[in-house]
Amino acid sequence: MDNKVEVQDGITLKFPKNFEWGTATAAFQIEGGVSERGRCIWDAFCDVSGNVDNGDDGTVACDHYHRYEEDVALMKQLGVKNYRFSLSWPRLFPKGRVEDGVNEKGRQFYDGLIDCLIRNGIKPGLLTQLIFLFSFSLFCSLSPL
Repeated sequence: MDNKVEVQDGITLKFPKNFEWGTATAAFQIEGGVSERGRCIWDAFCDVSGNVDNGDDGTVACDHYHRYEEDVALMKQLGVKNYRFSLSWPRLFPKGRVEDGVNEKGRQFYDGLIDCLIRNGIKPGLLTQLIFLFSFSLFCSLSPL
């Protein structure tokens, strides 16, 4: 990809030659699989009538949790080289605390996603130090909501 990008009306931004473009997502916005994780504050927010247009929520979203291999294939087809994503902490720790146990299926999901990205030549956020450790996916069990 060219290291110069025209943004508007002849204004061009120049990026360093080693600059790498990528894509980014947030867990709640794309994963779905809500029954396979603990509740988060976004679930509680979406439960309140009128908070979200059309009453939308994260129950299915883009179903990335079940379709990540297809999603990664699309990223590869588009030429994506870097993918920053957030972790759903309630997917890893449904009860909000390490002492209460790790959701093994949640851990396997992120492990599988990272392996799939690497197999397809896409640098996962972990390797580029871009995984969000907190993207407003706080556990309801630890929140006063």
